[in-house]
Amino acid sequence: MAFGWNRSLGLRFILMTSLIIVGVGIFVSVLEGVLLYDQERRRVDQEIFQVQQSHLPSLVSSLWLTDWILVQQQAQAIERFPSISRVEVENDQGEVFSAGAPVQPEFSVLSEELTYFHREQGFPVGMLRIYQDPGLVEGAVLGRVAVSLGGHMLILLTTGLWIALLFHHQVGKYLTRLAVLLKQDDREHLEAPLDIRRRRAYDDELGDLLRAINLMRHNLSEDMHQRELRIAEIHHRMKNDLSFIYSLLYLQSEQVDQPRAREQIVEAGRRVGVISQIYSRLYTERNFLEVSVKPLVEQMVVDLVDLGVISMNSVTVDMEDIRVPTKVSIGIGIAVNELVTNAVKYAGMSGEELRVQIALRSSDPGVNLEVRDNGAGFSQDLIQGQGYDFGLRVIQSLSLQHSGEMTLSNEDGGVVRVGFGCIDRPDFPG
Repeated sequence: MAFGWNRSLGLRFILMTSLIIVGVGIFVSVLEGVLLYDQERRRVDQEIFQVQQSHLPSLVSSLWLTDWILVQQQAQAIERFPSISRVEVENDQGEVFSAGAPVQPEFSVLSEELTYFHREQGFPVGMLRIYQDPGLVEGAVLGRVAVSLGGHMLILLTTGLWIALLFHHQVGKYLTRLAVLLKQDDREHLEAPLDIRRRRAYDDELGDLLRAINLMRHNLSEDMHQRELRIAEIHHRMKNDLSFIYSLLYLQSEQVDQPRAREQIVEAGRRVGVISQIYSRLYTERNFLEVSVKPLVEQMVVDLVDLGVISMNSVTVDMEDIRVPTKVSIGIGIAVNELVTNAVKYAGMSGEELRVQIALRSSDPGVNLEVRDNGAGFSQDLIQGQGYDFGLRVIQSLSLQHSGEMTLSNEDGGVVRVGFGCIDRPDFPG
């Protein structure tokens, strides 16, 4: 390398990385050693507890029965536990039965007096001494810690070496060159000096931009709120104006003597009333783009019943709860009003009890309205699209305006199907 360890930033980084890795490895190994030692001590305590629970009752019984062969076998069984180095069983006569390695000075001993209980009375039968070598526990722990430390150090050193070499290759050379240039005060070769004042200027400009964006969002929200209020006010005024026109037409019909003229004025008033209901629902729902058709048609049927046009038992409404654009809802409302009125006017003349069914189903990309009655049906001219009265011409015009069509047929009575595509035709004069 071109620089010594005391001059090369890369080499110094390698040294610092190695020291940190060694420190981390030692810390992890010491922590693992403490945990392993605690685990080993708990294992030793568990073995002593197992001896007390499983072997002591048999050993006491053997001493009480003076079965010395069985006592010797019990001592050998206890000595087989890994943490126990020697076992001595002394009977009440001073005889000792032992198993395991000879006693060493470093051994720790655990003594327990053996007592045989008979009818709640205790009889001493001997003494049990268990010898343990603390070096076995410490050696096992140190061995496992050494293996763990070696594995950790190998992994950490390998990882650290790769990181250090990568740093030296990617960054260290450039930092070293930068340090040399700074030491030589060669400002011409410093390509991008950090200008703190310029950075602060950038931060100020960014803050001003964010504040301007927040102000624009606030103003836009206020404008949208004011726009909604103005639209709601317009719809409310439209409803009031249409209701006023409806009232004028109704009053005018009372002053007309000719039945045909009175009927036409009443029909015109009902058409105005349909549009007034739609604007009233727009104002109530605060949704100025779409209208739910089902409650609108149900209310229209109630109004026709109140006006005495038809009885409630004669009308069946089977509709999906569909939301359609405002213009389409006006067309559907006018169509229902005209078709129900026509059914009462013509189908009711057949002498049978009138039945009118109103159905609305969604389709792609609009809705289909179907009104059928149990009357005599339509003439062939009407089915072929000839001789429409004013109401049917209005329905056909509204359907064509929204990319739909109207068809008439006879199916156990008259059936009128009107499609609304929910899309305005820009080429249709409407």
